[in-house]
Amino acid sequence: MSQFNSMDSNFYTKKDSTELPLKVKLHDNDCSTAFDLTGYTGKFYMSDEDDYTDVKVDGSAVTVTSAEDGEAQYNWVAADVDTIGRYRYEFEFTKAGKSFRIPVYSPGIVVITEKIG
Repeated sequence: MSQFNSMDSNFYTKKDSTELPLKVKLHDNDCSTAFDLTGYTGKFYMSDEDDYTDVKVDGSAVTVTSAEDGEAQYNWVAADVDTIGRYRYEFEFTKAGKSFRIPVYSPGIVVITEKIG
């Protein structure tokens, strides 16, 4: 089992901003050792914060950026960030037919706000 450990499980961005990916870093249960993602594939899910059936991103590919260090990221596409609002997100990692999702204890939140001007 792995623990999700990021600076903040909330991610803030502006409408139509696709430049900065949503990054995660996984650790083993002791929280001091990186969870090795070698051989894992990842997917990203995002839905309206209040309506979990209103899915905005449904299993899009995640990039494992450093398997040994437990690091992965989701790269936004325009349709992901075209609507202002609050969304919950989850990453799913799968290896040999077994999978797990993070954040484990509570949903991560994406907040999309309007641009100035």
